Amino acid sequence: MLSQRALSSELFFTKLKKSVKTGNDTTHTYYAGAIQYTKTPADQEPVPDFMMTDEGRVAFSETTEGLKGTYQYFIKDHLGNNRVLFTTETTTTVIQAGMEPENASQEMQLFSNIEETRQLDVLFNHTDEGRYAARLNGADGKNVGPATAIKVMPGDTIRMQTYAMYLGKPKNKNLLSAGLGAALASAYGYVPGLPETSVIKEFFEEAIPMARV
Repeated sequence: MLSQRALSSELFFTKLKKSVKTGNDTTHTYYAGAIQYTKTPADQEPVPDFMMTDEGRVAFSETTEGLKGTYQYFIKDHLGNNRVLFTTETTTTVIQAGMEPENASQEMQLFSNIEETRQLDVLFNHTDEGRYAARLNGADGKNVGPATAIKVMPGDTIRMQTYAMYLGKPKNKNLLSAGLGAALASAYGYVPGLPETSVIKEFFEEAIPMARV
């Protein structure tokens, strides 16, 4: 859909207002010194977006307690261009593989091996009011359960939780540890004979006692 834009300026070309019309809706952006406001068709009054500071800006957002400001800082390169933005605000994101079929479309976007390992198993289910669990069996070629990769940045914290039960007494605990190490290394990209992936193998060998991939 085409948009129409109009700019209002004062002397010396200081931008005061921008209007963008999309269909029958018009969004107005106002510039008042270091503060930027936006007024959408749903707003009765302009809402502040952010206020620029020497080190970055204060970004505003609506909360149940009213307007909240969050400091955001810029890291510039030698030409003065912004390269990194970081904030004091903390957020929490939860992703879960509950194995329930009604959540399959969402979970399959975040995890691999969902459909391959799902099994109706009320006994081992740990989802509230759920009925399914992930079942692994080396004899069936199901060595790796639901797996995901998460991008992290400095300062991030990850908390993980999983439930597991091994049916039957292992005859060789060393073999069990080695199998677990191999499965984890493979899930995270280790390829035997490919030197650049050896760091993955070495990590799991150190993390799991007796796990020699």
